[in-house]
Amino acid sequence: MEATARGATRRSAVQGTGAGCAAVVAGDARAASTLPAPPDPAAIADRMQGANAARLAARTDVAASGLHNSYVVVVGCIPMEALPPRRLNALQRWIQDRISEPTSRMRAVWDGFATTLWRLPNRVLLPFLTLVHRLVGSDIAEVGHDKTLDLYFLSTAKAGRVYVASRQRLKLYPRGFDARLRRLTESYGLQGHMVGNGGVILDVGANVGEIGLWVHSLGASRVPRYLGIEPDPTAFRALRANLAPSDDVYCLAVAEVSCRRPLWLSTADADSSLIQPQRHEPDPEWVDCTSLDDFVLRHRISCIDLLKIDAEGGEPEVILGALDRCLRLTRRVAIDLSLERAGRSPAKECLTLLNDAGFSIVGSNHRMLRFLLLAKEAPRAL
Repeated sequence: MEATARGATRRSAVQGTGAGCAAVVAGDARAASTLPAPPDPAAIADRMQGANAARLAARTDVAASGLHNSYVVVVGCIPMEALPPRRLNALQRWIQDRISEPTSRMRAVWDGFATTLWRLPNRVLLPFLTLVHRLVGSDIAEVGHDKTLDLYFLSTAKAGRVYVASRQRLKLYPRGFDARLRRLTESYGLQGHMVGNGGVILDVGANVGEIGLWVHSLGASRVPRYLGIEPDPTAFRALRANLAPSDDVYCLAVAEVSCRRPLWLSTADADSSLIQPQRHEPDPEWVDCTSLDDFVLRHRISCIDLLKIDAEGGEPEVILGALDRCLRLTRRVAIDLSLERAGRSPAKECLTLLNDAGFSIVGSNHRMLRFLLLAKEAPRAL
């Protein structure tokens, strides 16, 4: 039997007779939301009798591939006599509902496919990712590798080349670069809160500078000065390639005092930290550290619009080194307090310190343990 999707709306079509195989082609996943709740497919199988039910359970294979909201689902090797039209329609509605709200099983299948995909060599993987982004209409025109910088990159119309610290980080952009920035800033609660009033944005744990690139996307009339701090040497190369020389970027770690300390490298997971992560390179690398109080004094910073902190478990030390001067100049703090300090979150310590320093929570993402805090009083220059 042949299955075709006809018309601009790509509605489902099923053709076939006799004992052939049925193929169900489901179109845009958004259309599934208008369908009634489907019956349990297990109940359908239970009601079938004899060999047809056994063949349905043993031979039905569902394979899905999807990008954005468009999916193609093929159900193969189902004897037509086992699926009367009414039951076939019920199965089709169930499939479309699963597309609309993917199950953990379907996600596991996709994760397994992605793991296999990322084992491919660059000469196969990078052109394939480029083709995928073009097919789905994302803002990424090319995915490649710069041999001079030894960095992977995404090429976009607005931001130009955006470099990432490792090949695995290319997974963060399935819907495009703008969509990634939108998810990132929304996770910190920054949408609608940014106002350029002559201060700076201080990004502690900048990685490749996505917050800085978002700042530039706001438009010239709203862009404050951006300063990015990143200790991982590979991530810092990408940060410098993305934002220098227009912005100030520094290869430093941030601690409670200025000193030198071992940095545990976990570049692929973006988890490099002064606090030993679960997965890391065998030997740490000694790096220069600064406290935020020393940093703002050295760079003569008088007002901070936003202090963003993502120190991969080292957030308490960052805050302790900012109590005397930096936080007194700060209007907003966006902080990531996920489970990265020996498997636990430092939320209790950090939020207590920030509350005592005069900040209150105005936004939170409890799933990602990210918080946005606002100073109870306007910051004053020291």
